[in-house]
Amino acid sequence: MKRLLFVLSALALVITACGSGDAAVATIGTEIISFQDLADLRPGDDARTPEDTARDLELMVITRILRQGAVALGIEVTDEEIAAELELIKIDVVAAQGIPWEEVLEAQQLTDGLVDEIVVQQLLQTGMLKHFSATLDLTDTELNAAFNSQIQALSDVCASHILFDAEDEALAEEVLATALTGDEELFAELAVEHSIGPSGPDGGDLGCASPAGYVPTFGQATLDAEIGVAYGPVETQFGHHLILVTSREVPVLEDIEAEIRESALSDKATNSVAEWFQGVLAEASVTIDEAVGTWDTNLQSGQLGITPAG
Repeated sequence: MKRLLFVLSALALVITACGSGDAAVATIGTEIISFQDLADLRPGDDARTPEDTARDLELMVITRILRQGAVALGIEVTDEEIAAELELIKIDVVAAQGIPWEEVLEAQQLTDGLVDEIVVQQLLQTGMLKHFSATLDLTDTELNAAFNSQIQALSDVCASHILFDAEDEALAEEVLATALTGDEELFAELAVEHSIGPSGPDGGDLGCASPAGYVPTFGQATLDAEIGVAYGPVETQFGHHLILVTSREVPVLEDIEAEIRESALSDKATNSVAEWFQGVLAEASVTIDEAVGTWDTNLQSGQLGITPAG
């Protein structure tokens, strides 16, 4: 408590010494955030800790860095766009929550000023994504990689399996040799006899599902296995599996190329925005009043932003 009172007192002294809430608590290039601007973000909230204050100021600083960088690329967000987006948010949130907007803000410990900052960031991010998407394309290699990364989620496989303990790989190999001499019925009998998994009593039947729902190694094996032929052993954290795929539907790239391309371009644009913004943050000229904290620009530290004073 003494430390908290000391920091708050120091902050009050800085404001008093400067004679006005118009004094700069932060500068970003030539742009100033005043103590009054910071106070206006949560008017009437006297219970803010130094950490809370630093996080609020960090939000404001990052918004302005993002906005300055966007302007340099010809991307601007107007007050009209902010107001329109905020109105849509209010309508959606009030409809979903069933309470007035003022009660939503109180419940989420937000203010209109904080919401404005968040809305600006969202609009700028949307503008950035559009900007970078317009300049990006995919190589055939990137398209195929995107398709392959989604193929498990887009496929449907009907399969059974026999699960053995981790130390029973030799037994799994032995049972596989037997399974290869028969059909689906024999595989089910072997599952009832040997499987330690919950599906064992049902002949190892897993039903039909997307391979993405399994652990990755098992899911990939259901795509690699020849239909109707026992496959394995496949090792996972659960043990060793023998797998029998009875049917499988796998999409063809040509049939879903448009969807894959759109998704991959969106991911590529998101990565481009993230890389761009990391550079903008690293190069930004930011000063913070020492009574509030310091600005850390060491991207390797993982602590980018404001470290509270004290």
